[in-house]
Amino acid sequence: MSKRVLLHRFRSWLGVTLELSITHHHRSLATLHRALLHRVQCLQTYVVSCNSVRCLIDTSYFEKIKEPPRHWTEISSAQLISGIGTKDLQLFDTRTEKEVNETGLIPGATNIPLSKLAHALELPADNFQSEYGLRKPVGMDRNLIVYGCDHRNMAEAVSILHTAGLFFGRCYPGGWTEYQRIKEIDDLSTLQPWTDISYETLMSMIASKDIQLFDVRSLAEVERTGLMPLSTHIPRNRSSVSFSLVEVAEAFALPPSDFQRKYGVALPAKEDTNIVLHCLVGIRSLGALSLLWDAGFRSSRHFPGGWMEYSARTSC
Repeated sequence: MSKRVLLHRFRSWLGVTLELSITHHHRSLATLHRALLHRVQCLQTYVVSCNSVRCLIDTSYFEKIKEPPRHWTEISSAQLISGIGTKDLQLFDTRTEKEVNETGLIPGATNIPLSKLAHALELPADNFQSEYGLRKPVGMDRNLIVYGCDHRNMAEAVSILHTAGLFFGRCYPGGWTEYQRIKEIDDLSTLQPWTDISYETLMSMIASKDIQLFDVRSLAEVERTGLMPLSTHIPRNRSSVSFSLVEVAEAFALPPSDFQRKYGVALPAKEDTNIVLHCLVGIRSLGALSLLWDAGFRSSRHFPGGWMEYSARTSC
């Protein structure tokens, strides 16, 4: 079997590979393979067949825990505070230099603006050390964390890390804003970023019909699996995973009458607090959340477990 055929099959597997990188493609089959292995770390089994690459979800994993796991590319506030205390983090602030000068940094962080992050990670190790005063991260580092002002642009930042070969790179989606809120709290064990909703909250909102739920997966994915109850699919004119967010940005910029005619539901008001986005496993919905925030929908949230967690837990 040729490398090109294998590459196509890995990339078509439930859209998982492109979930890892919204705007960047991985550079080799080996990279894709490693990325796929990381994506299924919370699954207990997977198989590779001659016709497709598919995942067999063992739902017993979810039965053993009270709350679903965070998306593996994110760390919680409790993990951040713990890492700061033990000084066991490589923490990079991706805000602009002006923002950092006005507010300061999370303890132990180094400022590398998002616009410079990709270039910085391409520097030789000696140049990186000279420029930023610390060791350049390497591929197997498991303590590499990026953050910004809030969750916006974090999907892009994580994508840059993964494209640079830093496959264990993660983000703190709450960013500086969340850190300011929680830094004096003693017990962070139950704290959840307000932009995330749990499976239980999602199901409660669906049951009460108090939700405006938008599926931002590709058309091909939705045709394979169907939709969650009360969900509206946005990228219905594009089959490609990599371009599914384009229509999300376009959709929420439409006049209300055009939005209603195209999607069959009313355009949410910018002040609505029940707007929820989801995708397959939380990367694209995080990117879509950033787009909605930029468009003024500042109370919108997302379900980071996505279709994968929903289908696993509702089939129990």
